[in-house]
Amino acid sequence: MVWNALLGIVLIFTAKRWERGVVAIMAMCQVVLTAMILGVNFFDLYTLGSSPFELLRDKLEAPIFSSPNYIKSIVDGTGLNPLLQNYWMVIHPPTLFLGFALTIVPFAFAVTSLFYGEFRAWIKPALPWALAGGMILGAGIIMGGFWAYESLSFGGYWAWDPVENASLVPWLLLISGIHLMLIKKVTNSSTIATYTLVISSFILVLYATFLTRSGVLGETSVHAFTDLGLAGQLMQFVVLFVWLPIIAVIPGKKYKWLMIIPISILALLLPFYAKLSFYPLLILTLAGLVWFVLSLNRRITNHASEDNVSGREFWMFIGSLMLVLSAVQVTVGTSKPVFNKIFGTNLVPPEDVIGYYNMYQMPIAIVIALLMGIGQFFRYRSTPDKKKLGYEIAGIALVSVALTIGGFFLFKISNPMYLIFMFAGIFVFVGNLTYLIFQVKKFKLSGSSIAHIGFGLMLLGVLVSSAKKQVITADFSGQLGNYDEQARRENMLLIKDEPTRLGDFMVTYQGDSVSNADRYFKVHYISLNGEEEFTLMPNAQISDQMGLLPNPDTRHYLTYDVYTHITSLPKPSVDSIKWENVQEFPVKRGDSIQTNNGMVYFTGIEQGDGEAIGLKNTTLARALLTVKSGKSEYTSEPLFGVNSNTYFTIRDELEEAGLRFGFEIRPSEVEGEDPTAILEIAETKPQPKFIVMKGIIFPYINLLWLGTIFMVIGFGIAMFNRLELRRAS
Repeated sequence: MVWNALLGIVLIFTAKRWERGVVAIMAMCQVVLTAMILGVNFFDLYTLGSSPFELLRDKLEAPIFSSPNYIKSIVDGTGLNPLLQNYWMVIHPPTLFLGFALTIVPFAFAVTSLFYGEFRAWIKPALPWALAGGMILGAGIIMGGFWAYESLSFGGYWAWDPVENASLVPWLLLISGIHLMLIKKVTNSSTIATYTLVISSFILVLYATFLTRSGVLGETSVHAFTDLGLAGQLMQFVVLFVWLPIIAVIPGKKYKWLMIIPISILALLLPFYAKLSFYPLLILTLAGLVWFVLSLNRRITNHASEDNVSGREFWMFIGSLMLVLSAVQVTVGTSKPVFNKIFGTNLVPPEDVIGYYNMYQMPIAIVIALLMGIGQFFRYRSTPDKKKLGYEIAGIALVSVALTIGGFFLFKISNPMYLIFMFAGIFVFVGNLTYLIFQVKKFKLSGSSIAHIGFGLMLLGVLVSSAKKQVITADFSGQLGNYDEQARRENMLLIKDEPTRLGDFMVTYQGDSVSNADRYFKVHYISLNGEEEFTLMPNAQISDQMGLLPNPDTRHYLTYDVYTHITSLPKPSVDSIKWENVQEFPVKRGDSIQTNNGMVYFTGIEQGDGEAIGLKNTTLARALLTVKSGKSEYTSEPLFGVNSNTYFTIRDELEEAGLRFGFEIRPSEVEGEDPTAILEIAETKPQPKFIVMKGIIFPYINLLWLGTIFMVIGFGIAMFNRLELRRAS
């Protein structure tokens, strides 16, 4: 809502003759958002939104509210989900929301042009905004991927989660719409398709909001919210903006109102009588969309001739169509919970979600990449020198084949589909690099080539980092007997201070430390050849509600990443430890005591007060002990305290060594002799510290991140070029 307001202010000063319609549409969106956030009550009959100022006691009937002092019984909230406590989550959501907000600007220009009856003039002022939306929304999405890679423990950057998909689909449609806007601007063709995609990109943002906030995805997505009672109102929000362009193409005010009235009545009934109003509204909306296409087709007076196969616009249109196909497949897969709710079906998500989407998206990406590799060598309407064009494409293909053969040996990829995918990524990279070097005369015209180069690098990064991902942990020792077979193949138990082979490294768990609520685990890596040495500090929190919440740590190299995260920790076992063989020993400075579990050295006594540990008016005596057990050495400091009322002992337990120590200073039974220091020692079976962790090598993942950076830069160059052209005109 904040971004929408800021964009509206900018448009007031820049939209010029389009200002009235564009700003009105943005204001309409702002009114709905504001009402939903603040909650607007209409005569106690209908409330739009939900007020944040309502009191719990007025909304919930619970026994706690019968007490006048119920506030004292309510503790503070649990705080931010630990998985979200990451700096990427500071910048990822605002960037993503700005990208979402930007999609309304080309939408507003498109709908305004429908009201004005100007089907081409809107392209020039809307195009920079569309490019800005593509750039920022894309950057926000990849920031989310990087956050997942840096902070989550599923071992990757994209999980095809429904809410991830809901942000990807508007971006795909917006990118497709941008390409069709360019076609429309130059050739005045593809009018209906251009309007459809530009409008749909914003509608799908609203649909994403519905998916996330309605609770319909509650059981299928880690991102979604529970039902807040706003599902019907969110659907009204979507219906409002779906019908706005339809109303725009209906001729005459009389006929517009004849359609507005029944649609408004059905939409208003949605929150109250969903079953009664939804299906008529759905049928009317589908009929309205058909009417939109037919009416717009009639109103277009300048129908362009058929596209020439040698024209750039033909191949751009095919590429845009493939982007739409990608978006449709993702939308259908993501919307299964919605279909179940509407039609009473029982569609279930696939067991292997990533494999399911990859199966469809990989062939589509290959076609898009091949089109990207050759598209810019064509000219609009017709390419004059087709022979030269053929030589250029053949040369790019030969170089790409040669590099693919090199990649086959370098990456050791043999799957035929993966090899085709690799060829496609190399092809788009080589093709656009060639075009950039030999045909782009000015830097400001290089935006599309740079973005396409980034796309090629991204495809290569996705392929190699996923196909050749290597899990370097495995339970070779059989210590994870209670794990299933798959988990044993991917996890390893590390006992403190015991070096263990992990791929090309020797790894040692060296201990842990606590910072705030996080527990950090020091894992030391040394390569087998001794040339590399580093320490990773994966951390974890143990939540009462969510269990183990691990955050990975990654060592970044130019050609690969070493990724480590904790998968299991020993459960607290203080109450179940059975201490045996309890003995007391009089000790003096320098004494040593041999136990079954190691040698204990008494090095002295340190006196102090109890303020440091929260004990007032208390004198403390701290026994200083050094314990050598096996190859390990520990320190222990049991306490003896005295105050005006009593004396007490605070024992110290070394579970790893299997020893517990108590300390006491007793008065001598012989008058005149000094008090005696007594050391109590109890033993049990040693409980060595350990962690269960997973280690993964991601090869060449930097190609992915580099590719996304190039894509954002390319969008930025193209956007500023369009702004400059607009100012010049």
